[in-house]
Formats: sequence, structure tokens, C-alpha cells
Amino acid sequence: MLSYTSVHHAFDKRRAGVLPYIVALVTFADAPGVQLITNVVGPDAKKIAIGAAVEPIFQSNPAGDPLVLFTLAT
Repeated sequence: MLSYTSVHHAFDKRRAGVLPYIVALVTFADAPGVQLITNVVGPDAKKIAIGAAVEPIFQSNPAGDPLVLFTLAT
């Protein structure tokens, strides 16, 4: 992971119930130059640090659309 921030203000009313949340810039060792802005979720998300290894998890949003989020690698 290259960078992250913790968001404490809901800019969209739909996100008010999930504050705070973490937004991160993730890079991929096997895909040089590829960067993805995503959320980091899970019980250990508050232990996040620059350079931390993350792994994808697949979920759906309330409308049923697929999401790819990340969690700290174990």
C-alpha cells in the first residue's frame, strides 16, 4: 500500500453510518504502475501502515453491484 487516509466526515449521507472509513492507494507487485484507490475494511483496518500488505475481498453493495475491497493480509 502506497498511501491511505481515514475519513471522518460523510460527504455523502449514504456513508454517514460507516464512519470512519479508510481509503487507500494500493499498488500491485505483479502489475508495475497499476494503482487502485479503494477502501480497506476488516477488524484490523485501524492497524494500517504505509507498505502494509493487503488482500482483496469481494462483496456486493446494497444495490447488488460487485465490489472489490481490501483487508490487511494475515
